[in-house]
Amino acid sequence: NAPDVPPEKLDYTAALAAGQEAMELKDFTRAGKCFEAAANKAAKAKENGNYVKARYFEAVCLFRAESYYDSYVLGSHLARRYPSDTLAPNAAEIALAAMTYAYNAYKSVDPVSDLTRLIDMAQYTAKTWPQSAQADTARVTLGEVYRGQGKYDEAASILKSVGKNSEQ
Repeated sequence: NAPDVPPEKLDYTAALAAGQEAMELKDFTRAGKCFEAAANKAAKAKENGNYVKARYFEAVCLFRAESYYDSYVLGSHLARRYPSDTLAPNAAEIALAAMTYAYNAYKSVDPVSDLTRLIDMAQYTAKTWPQSAQADTARVTLGEVYRGQGKYDEAASILKSVGKNSEQ
């Protein structure tokens, strides 16, 4: 076995490939570092599409490594900064999932702020990509939050807006 090359020494394509390989091996720490290196290369070259792709995969790795807050921040950044990128709705969905997990796992940290972030991301996702599967996921998330807060009319209203053909 050849020693792993430090990700920052790889070019964009090699760093992305190394990240994918590490993900397949469930080495999410190495994968995240590879995707971060790829994103840095893309940013220097001002290649926004490649930057978003690498950062999206980094957000996925952070989520899989249970770094929920970091995953949320990165997913939210991509969704808000690059809303027209094809991966932006997916990044928003990762942010939603990450904040949901953070809220449930770390209730003693700051549940009010976590819930505020979750609601804000869900509302943004549903508004920005209203016809997407991610918007339906966001609506279901909002419905669950409102139900949990005893806001049953709001929960019912938002859940009625989920697409009829949605997997949700």
